[in-house]
Amino acid sequence: MKTSRLSIFLLITLATTVSVSQIPETPHRPAHVSEKDYQLGVALLKSANSQVKNDNFNFTSEDYWNYASAFLQMGQPQEAVLNFLTDSKKVDRVKFCQIAVRYHDVKSGIENTKFFKYLGDDYTTLLSDCVNL
Repeated sequence: MKTSRLSIFLLITLATTVSVSQIPETPHRPAHVSEKDYQLGVALLKSANSQVKNDNFNFTSEDYWNYASAFLQMGQPQEAVLNFLTDSKKVDRVKFCQIAVRYHDVKSGIENTKFFKYLGDDYTTLLSDCVNL
């Protein structure tokens, strides 16, 4: 009996550790990013992390989109932002495309979005199959 309780405890601990390790930490502010923009990104990241924790570390397409938005706002490398968007699409392609369409509508077109301005063709390539939905 003690062995099975210990096994269950270890499994829960391992699952929690793995899940917590997937939550992005707050990166350092690059010199080219204003403190105001950086703090806005930090707030977005904290909100996204809180949502993930409240959902028992069940990452959704929206969570990864929020991480991409936070890292973009904080001036993090293009690769990091693109990776979060790619993860958003991997989790749920339909939801990813729905988010993108709403985002583009609010910004009056893809060319007016921060993601397009920052990622360029990589962003449009990621969205290329969204028109088929």
